[in-house]
Amino acid sequence: MKRSLAYGIVASCAFLWCASILLTPMIASIEDHSGSVSHVMYTFFSPICHQYDSRSLHIFGHKTPVCVRCLSIYIGFFIGVLVFPLFKNKPVLHVHRWWAIALLPMVLDVLADLLGFHSGTLATRMATGLLFGVIAGCIMLPALTEAISEYVFHRQHHQGVSYEPEAR
Repeated sequence: MKRSLAYGIVASCAFLWCASILLTPMIASIEDHSGSVSHVMYTFFSPICHQYDSRSLHIFGHKTPVCVRCLSIYIGFFIGVLVFPLFKNKPVLHVHRWWAIALLPMVLDVLADLLGFHSGTLATRMATGLLFGVIAGCIMLPALTEAISEYVFHRQHHQGVSYEPEAR
């Protein structure tokens, strides 16, 4: 019960995070010229991402509050959380190798762009971000669910509430 509740919390938070990013330009498109709600949302995301117009997706004529790579990482993380239960009992590579697999394409894309070998495109940023996000979600989910379930159980235990069946 603790694990499924913790999994639900992680999945819900990842979904809400992605939804808030995708809703921001939609809200901006229906607001009047004051744009107060979308302004708050863009401001909220500004410390997280550079928000360059040329590197962002546009929905209804308004850019997302994070660039396409960040958006792809977040959506990939959510996908990783959703697909992890399908693979949780399969043998896996060492976690360091998975991080390398996740990071290498993104690092190569950034370096190739910085060194002038190729210009990163929305497609390469999206692909490398998605790959990183899915793998990060799969790697981080067990630790996140463990931390949340321990926190919830510890807190309930000290408040005298328990979801664990009593021993007979």
